[in-house]
Amino acid sequence: MQREKIRAALLAAVLGCGSSEALLAAECKGLEQSLCEARTDCRWIAPYERKDGIKVSGYCRIKGVKPATETPQPPAASAPPPASGEAIPPAPVLLEKPAAE
Repeated sequence: MQREKIRAALLAAVLGCGSSEALLAAECKGLEQSLCEARTDCRWIAPYERKDGIKVSGYCRIKGVKPATETPQPPAASAPPPASGEAIPPAPVLLEKPAAE
């Protein structure tokens, strides 16, 4: 019963903040490996050892969500290369140093 009250309070706090990602993170946190792997919004992080020698137990966390606005744009079309036999104009050369301000 106490656990349900804590969960309800946590959900109310998260919903009040308007963060659905925080809500999902709270649902993934603490899940066993089999339950975590069964969910599509969570992923299991395998146990590992940090550089300083501390061993970290495996745990469940929310999957990263990429914003929809970051879709890769196709490269802009460039001018077609010159036809064979056409000369490519040389790059401009700067002969004077720019004036110091």
